[in-house]
Amino acid sequence: VKMVKQTSTEMLESLPVLEDPLKLAAMAYLTRLTLWSFLAGEKFGHFILLAVTKMVHITLSYGLSELSANSLTLLGAISLHIMGDVDTAQSIGESAMQLQERCESETGKARTFLVLHAYVFYHVKPLQSLSKSFLEGYQSGMRTGDGANALWCLFNNIVTLYMTGKPLKVIEEKCRASITQMVEMKEEDQASCIRIYWQFCFNLMGSSNSTVELDGKAMDEKEVIFTDASHTPFVVVKTIASCLFGRYELGAHLAIEKGDQQYLKTEEP
Repeated sequence: VKMVKQTSTEMLESLPVLEDPLKLAAMAYLTRLTLWSFLAGEKFGHFILLAVTKMVHITLSYGLSELSANSLTLLGAISLHIMGDVDTAQSIGESAMQLQERCESETGKARTFLVLHAYVFYHVKPLQSLSKSFLEGYQSGMRTGDGANALWCLFNNIVTLYMTGKPLKVIEEKCRASITQMVEMKEEDQASCIRIYWQFCFNLMGSSNSTVELDGKAMDEKEVIFTDASHTPFVVVKTIASCLFGRYELGAHLAIEKGDQQYLKTEEP
């Protein structure tokens, strides 16, 4: 982190293009390691920290690759969620955007935009400014064959539309269209997450017999087998619904007993 903070804008702009095949292979391997780290349970934070800092060191020491922007994006997320340093996270995030703009290839752009705007800029920029970036990440991912991250961008755009107060009918229609594409592309995690917000819209619009229970046209919570990816959005939406419909004790219970461990914390609270 200190190394990045000491690197000026001019130095970032003058980084050479990384051409060493061994260093490029290392960047590709470390990128995969950041994904595999999610399987490490409580050691998740340690593995991703080691992988990301090594990727950033390779970039600043040897040059720019198509994975460099994503490595800085992850470092920005770590700075915010592990170190709690908002200013540093925003600064690193801006540097990541600068590297992405320099990169001629769009490979990795969808993931960069996803992590940057969902986990860094979401906390430091107006929410209304994020939809355009999520849609840009979606379009880039679809152009480059990165369908998984493209559809995560699409999901986060829908969440942003809800958080910024867009009409429920507009959000419901976007959920419907997005579900169709996700099912066609066999991206079940994203589809499951969208169904949660889709059913939530039906509940809020009075198109369902349920209020807090997510049971209706889009899904039936009692028949869903939740994955790690879909369980957190489910708890979030249920908690919001509990508050909106006056089920405060249920909402409090969900918040306390949600069952999601916080692997990003490196110290005991």
